[in-house]
Amino acid sequence: MRSYLIVIASTLLLATLSQRACIGDFYSQASNRGRKFFLILIVIILACFIGLRTSYNDTYTYRMMYEATPVFPEFWKTFSWTLGDNPGFQICNAIMRSLNISWHGMFLIYAFITTASAIWLFRTFSPDFTTALFLFFATNAYTLTAAAQKQCLAIAIAAFAIPYALKKRWTPFVLIILLASTFHQYILMYLIVPLLTFKPWTKWTYVLIAGALLCGFLFDSLVGVMIDLAALVGDDYTEEKIVGEGISVLRVFVSMAPIFLSYLYRKQLFKKSAKSSHVFVNFSTVNASVMFVGLFGSSIAFSRLAGYFTLMQCVSLPWILSELPSRDRRFWKTMMIVGYCGFFLYANVIAGAFDASFSRITLWEYINQVFLS
Repeated sequence: MRSYLIVIASTLLLATLSQRACIGDFYSQASNRGRKFFLILIVIILACFIGLRTSYNDTYTYRMMYEATPVFPEFWKTFSWTLGDNPGFQICNAIMRSLNISWHGMFLIYAFITTASAIWLFRTFSPDFTTALFLFFATNAYTLTAAAQKQCLAIAIAAFAIPYALKKRWTPFVLIILLASTFHQYILMYLIVPLLTFKPWTKWTYVLIAGALLCGFLFDSLVGVMIDLAALVGDDYTEEKIVGEGISVLRVFVSMAPIFLSYLYRKQLFKKSAKSSHVFVNFSTVNASVMFVGLFGSSIAFSRLAGYFTLMQCVSLPWILSELPSRDRRFWKTMMIVGYCGFFLYANVIAGAFDASFSRITLWEYINQVFLS
């Protein structure tokens, strides 16, 4: 855990420096070149820490899957274009295998893609990059990139479709989402983005919340429908995977933080707000809605499903805080830091010790493997 905390502290420091350059006792805006340098350092640190893992969650499964992937041209004999078989992920694995890239290298490359995409998203859409990065850690969105590799690769690709949706350029938007779906089919949910441009806390927000409440309270009656929907995108879900011990109430409350604040200050937040802010706040509402439904179902299934929208919470909450009056902003930012730090400790120490399942090699060990083996 100590090494993880060092990674968090160092990258948050670099994030702060990327926003401001410290010269003596005065602060001035960092140059674009300086900002890019700090951002690159952040990506390298985050990618190397999670990409050089040897164990954590499904790491062994992904390793075995990679090592079992045939090289070209034999790969085409067993290749499947079925969406549920993740053809894009298969092809990328086959390319790396054909280039004799080790499984360590595979994890490292994928880690660079997922972390670089998240950093780009935060820098592009969040008014407070450091707070967004803090939430990236505190919500466990960062460690999810190791636990759900295919899903996070799909999210990383789909993130680049959002600017096209905001500009109403639907062709590139749809094409990028379709490309992302070849890594994990549930990213097709991002096709709802055009429907999320409405101003938050109008009638459509209440419709969304009412739908979530209805799905939660009628969960048992909807299990069959959920299984059928999963089958439509090529996934073989069973009742056992959907029904089980529900998501903890604490996780649900954490996911509701942006929704609570946006409702509390709705009259001043959305008077002249940009469409991008609407999308990210509405995405956060979707995230909280999925978490709520997960109270009645399987914590694994619904927390993974909500994971598609967690990055949006990392963008929406800093935006909400930045729009509040200074006095209110200081209070709620302090509450946010304390609350999310508490959740981080609960998720990584109390509920499940991070150190107990995570191990990694050093960058120096990896370099030795590449050049001396």
